[in-house]
Amino acid sequence: PMYELVQLVTKTMNETGSALVKMGYADLGMFVLEALNNGKKAAKGGDVDLDVVLEQIVKAIPAFQDMASIDGQRM
Repeated sequence: PMYELVQLVTKTMNETGSALVKMGYADLGMFVLEALNNGKKAAKGGDVDLDVVLEQIVKAIPAFQDMASIDGQRM
């Protein structure tokens, strides 16, 4: 069971790295920083708009793209 877990983690990290490189990011930290900055801009002076941050992360990282449609709305 441990080997399968390590394989899953390795696959997830490789997919994430490939997606970030394709989008032009040098590393995960730069991507997260930009997502947080976008969330702050969307909040218009308030706290960070976490919906904006989360949406950007989910759309970019394949491992988080396990959404489904419920009543015509993506969840």
